[in-house]
Amino acid sequence: MNGAKVVAVIMFLLLSSIASAQFPNCLVFDKDQSQSFGAENGITLHKSLYEKSDEFIPLKCKYENTFWKKNSGIGYRFMKVALLHAQVDWLTFLVQHEAFGHGARYR
Repeated sequence: MNGAKVVAVIMFLLLSSIASAQFPNCLVFDKDQSQSFGAENGITLHKSLYEKSDEFIPLKCKYENTFWKKNSGIGYRFMKVALLHAQVDWLTFLVQHEAFGHGARYR
């Protein structure tokens, strides 16, 4: 009975180390360009675009210690989301849907 518990714990640790809730950050190639090919590459490129845009366009412009600076900071972040992040999200969704959804069925 004690050996079975040890084996169960080892199996649990091995299986939990393999499990991952997030996609790996790597580009893959599939000769058929299937849906999973597009999804994994799309997520990787989407994440890298967000990381690089945050490096070049700061999250905050200045210290927000007064009422007007807080409101201008809120407006700045809203414009960043509306003009940059929403467009990247929409384009990623559109390419995934059209090219790797309908296109994979066609291929």
